[in-house]
Amino acid sequence: MSRLNMPHWLEKSFHPKAWNHDSNWMGYVAVSGDAETERIGCRDVLVTWRGTIAPTEWLKDMDVRLEHFGGKNSDAKVAHGYYGIYTSKSEDTKYNQLSAEDQVLEELKRLIPFFKSRGEYVSLTLSGHGLGGALCFLTAYDAAQEFPDLPITVITFGGPRVGNKPFCEKLKEKKIKVIRVVVRHDIVPHLPGIPFNKKLEKVENLAESWHGLYTHYGYELNLEVKSSPYLKQMFDLVGYHNLEMYLHLVDGHISSNGSEKFREDAKRDVALVNKWSGMLKKETLVPSCWYQPAFKGLVCNKLGRWVIPEREPEDVPPPPGTHVPLSVFN
Repeated sequence: MSRLNMPHWLEKSFHPKAWNHDSNWMGYVAVSGDAETERIGCRDVLVTWRGTIAPTEWLKDMDVRLEHFGGKNSDAKVAHGYYGIYTSKSEDTKYNQLSAEDQVLEELKRLIPFFKSRGEYVSLTLSGHGLGGALCFLTAYDAAQEFPDLPITVITFGGPRVGNKPFCEKLKEKKIKVIRVVVRHDIVPHLPGIPFNKKLEKVENLAESWHGLYTHYGYELNLEVKSSPYLKQMFDLVGYHNLEMYLHLVDGHISSNGSEKFREDAKRDVALVNKWSGMLKKETLVPSCWYQPAFKGLVCNKLGRWVIPEREPEDVPPPPGTHVPLSVFN
């Protein structure tokens, strides 16, 4: 979880029994099961970060000042907003005494040595959408510092630029493999940075001398909205960044050689594209933004009144430092 200072004009939860008013869920750490480990040939630890949801996160995303990352004497710098989300904490609260950075590294330091001690080959995969993609790079950098020989792969969807050229050079030195999935019309991968940022990247000498330039790192997989026969061919700034549309285009992707064909045997449910957007053509007969909890989360109690249900105890996160026992892997 991550803590952000809430501006006074942004409302907090109205629910009187909200378990916490300062934290929000940011992602999770998972481990490949025995069957999957055997299939891929290694025990893969996965870190997934979600994209921007909270209004304060949008504000943080727009904070594009460069912040030192990896030490004050390092030329490597990252966006101040992403850095703040990743490292913010408050010792005055029950659930925010550890930053998102502290929490994820604590879990990696617990899991990776455990599996290595059993003689297993261990790898780390990080994945995220939008803001989550930015956090993946910060986590990958930290993990490479802590585990120098650990194979690390980053896969992002619609991820923004994160840092300057020296930061990207550090990622390269640490042999972090990166695949950035990008929809051509999505504006987020072009941010943050000044409007002519992309052109400046082509001026190699200038880019190398100016450490204030945001730049991308890794292999870029380009996707086209027009490749799908199901998607509207219209301008939709929010829709172009929709994760479900990204996954739809990945599912139908054939090649990046200029072909606009869509895989005929794509398996992902097309209706998911409109889960949070209206990108599907009318002919699909799928309504826009169709997803919502049944009865918008209300339940009918014994008195026949529709009320917000009590939260199950297991839905309330344990305080920092509480872990899933490693005995489950024995």
